[in-house]
Amino acid sequence: MIKEKIANNPLVYLFAQKWKYSKDNRRNVYFYWTLFILGNISTLFFEPFLTARMMNIIQVEGITASSIETLFQLLGCFVLATIFFWACHAPARVIELANAFKVRMNYRRHFIKGVFGLPLEWHNDHHTGDTIDKIEKGTTGLYNFAEDTFLVIYAIVELIISLGMLVYFSHSAGFIVIGMLCVSAWITMSFDRILIKRHKELSGIENKIAERVIDSISNISTLIILRVERIVFRSIMHMVEKPYEFDRKTNILSETKWALTGLCCRLTTVLVLGFFFWDTVKANGTVLIGSVFLLTSYLNR
Repeated sequence: MIKEKIANNPLVYLFAQKWKYSKDNRRNVYFYWTLFILGNISTLFFEPFLTARMMNIIQVEGITASSIETLFQLLGCFVLATIFFWACHAPARVIELANAFKVRMNYRRHFIKGVFGLPLEWHNDHHTGDTIDKIEKGTTGLYNFAEDTFLVIYAIVELIISLGMLVYFSHSAGFIVIGMLCVSAWITMSFDRILIKRHKELSGIENKIAERVIDSISNISTLIILRVERIVFRSIMHMVEKPYEFDRKTNILSETKWALTGLCCRLTTVLVLGFFFWDTVKANGTVLIGSVFLLTSYLNR
């Protein structure tokens, strides 16, 4: 049951399909995933720490003859970190886009070959427009995911590293973040159960519209001879406009989900910083601006 739920998760399903249709190119997939991870790790570690370090030096020592050399060294490290990031990211993107093309090609080949191999009875029972629409939607959806998988990889790496750094800074911060992540995950999954059903229904409606459009265009000569093209056009537009309210309510649900998860993220930042300030006051310490920046940097990721 649990395995089935995991397999049906949209993200897991898309990764599985991408892997399936990356046949004969999977070594390159491993390679560019590794490059993306390395590039993102360098950005997550170096940029916040370098910025925080400069802020703390300026706050404690000021910009003086003794501190200026260190500040220049830190600025130089920014350039090196950027060079390293693009040395990883740029080649990985080129390989990823090439692989996305192959995924799209293999996916389309698989389904077109499958449709061509089906018996005539199947074609009589299934509308050509519906079949074309489903193949093209599937192809486009998988291609869009395959060409932008780096966004998902970056999000996962950012989550793991940010959580690890927050726990390193403060155990209480780690517990707060984990707790709020669980709340956000519950909100997301609760809304997604509803949204997935609604998107499936919308997709089915669009399939029917595609059927009607292809039927009409295929028989356009007959429609013109019978002078019913305007009637058919109005009928098609009625089908197109009919799901408007359903689509609007789906969008409201989607934006409500993002609003609630965004609120959870903001509450997490407020609570972690609040505990950090309180702990500093109790210890009679000084709040360094760089430390606050470092905390907010990882919280905002």
